[in-house]
Amino acid sequence: TTDDVFTFELYETDQTFTVSSTSKETTNVNTQTGKYEFTLSYTQQDVGKTFYYVVMEKNAGQTIDGVTYSSQKYNVTVTVEDNGKGGVKVTTAVNDGTTGIGALNFTNEYNAEKTATNFEGTKVLNGIRDLKENDFTFDLYEVTEKFEIDSAAIQSVENKADGSFVFENVEFTTAGTYHFIIKENSENPIGGVTYDTTQYHITVKVSDDGKGKLNIDETVILKVEDGKSDAVNTISFENSYNATPATVSLGGKKVLNGRELTAGEFKFLLYSANSNFEVAEGVTAILASNDANGSFVFDTLTLTEAKTYYFVIKEDTTVEAERITFDESVYNVSVEVKDDENGKLVASQPVI
Repeated sequence: TTDDVFTFELYETDQTFTVSSTSKETTNVNTQTGKYEFTLSYTQQDVGKTFYYVVMEKNAGQTIDGVTYSSQKYNVTVTVEDNGKGGVKVTTAVNDGTTGIGALNFTNEYNAEKTATNFEGTKVLNGIRDLKENDFTFDLYEVTEKFEIDSAAIQSVENKADGSFVFENVEFTTAGTYHFIIKENSENPIGGVTYDTTQYHITVKVSDDGKGKLNIDETVILKVEDGKSDAVNTISFENSYNATPATVSLGGKKVLNGRELTAGEFKFLLYSANSNFEVAEGVTAILASNDANGSFVFDTLTLTEAKTYYFVIKEDTTVEAERITFDESVYNVSVEVKDDENGKLVASQPVI
């Protein structure tokens, strides 16, 4: 209270203790110790009289600049008598009959209005998978000054479709220095995603202006990654997505009319083609040969992109064989590959 001034009012009233605008008002201001006093004098002419007073604090019941003023009201009765020794005797009492009252005390409360801030960040997802709303979760912890997490997260939020996320209305009710950690939550991981282990250590300094308001004076953000700490202005988590390739096996069956088929007797060619099933010049064929039953299978194809693949399969007619009429058929095969968005590429049934 050393820098504050509080005013106290003394009203002279009638026995009903009704304060009116015509009542006499006396004002006194407290000292730095918080003490105040009213000095009243009575003479022989006041003997036999009773005086009635009300003592209140100015602005009673109001809240101004964070101070809630006391609504306490003291009704005081002062009786003046002859002390029989050539002087006067003054008896002071409050209206509940208590006598010898020593102090009329008032207790005020000071509370600054709480303040709040937002912590905003961005999620970036690299790879063939598009970022979707609510894909990722981020946790905000209030921590010790050594940035130790000793309690549950105070907020958890998810990203929007554009990758942004925000912790809203992080409140401060008293002045001081506050410490927070923001990190990505990987408890329910999406398949194929490599999560960002970066932590952001945030320090917020809050001051009280002494007039009922808290102010955020400073916010410091440190990016902590791989044992290194760097001051930054923004919060961003970067993940990568990779799906495991799809695999597909293509093959067929050779039928030879006229004599018994021999294993390895015929060769078959598999070419990668464009969407019109045109084979570019210089494309190397994958080879396969028949077994004794006529079946042939090309080496397993590994498909690494989510798209439609096109292939051309035909018999190798350049093989030297006596009295063989080769099949000139050409088979166009398409395979659609989709990303299940949980870390896997999945190939459809080949279309021939």
